Amino acid sequence: MKFDVIGGGALPELEIRLVHSEKKARKAIRRLEGREYEEDWKSLVGRQATTSFLRVPGSEETIYLVWMTPCTDYDAAVDASLLAHESVHVARHYLKSFGEESPGEELLAYVVQDISLYLIERHFKWKKKRISKQ
Repeated sequence: MKFDVIGGGALPELEIRLVHSEKKARKAIRRLEGREYEEDWKSLVGRQATTSFLRVPGSEETIYLVWMTPCTDYDAAVDASLLAHESVHVARHYLKSFGEESPGEELLAYVVQDISLYLIERHFKWKKKRISKQ
């Protein structure tokens, strides 16, 4: 699975991927973290979206995998709010990864904004494609 790179500039790049396929998510988790972590992830019930922080083998680098339930029936506002929620998880972990334990409000807001933009754009491309096939 290919992860996309966002950010850069004044802050380190961030590798992230949004998937709607549980099979793809589990495969990436198993490949990067192992079968035990995949089983823990699989046991989460009732989730609409979740974020996994995955280590690149042989590296200290973290990549972010966001999985969202493959539902085309949610209202756009619900979709956006779910992805904004996951963006906060990614942003907090990402900032902590390079020493920003208590980031300022503005820094956190900009990082959440960039991550939300990426996730929401990817999701609505997926949703548009999925709806056109119905």
